[in-house]
Amino acid sequence: MARDLSSDPDFLLYCAGVLLREAGARRGTSFAALLLNGAARARREAIALRKVGTVQGELFA
Repeated sequence: MARDLSSDPDFLLYCAGVLLREAGARRGTSFAALLLNGAARARREAIALRKVGTVQGELFA
């Protein structure tokens, strides 16, 4: 069974980078704006997941 990567901060940051590169390749289109929004969302989620991991580590240490 495939591993769920949607909660992996490193994977989300990788996806954000891919979306940013694709947005740059499609600069000036409405699809580029959609890709930029997706990259921002992935980055926010990765940051939030890293904060949760840090807090949980402190709680259970």
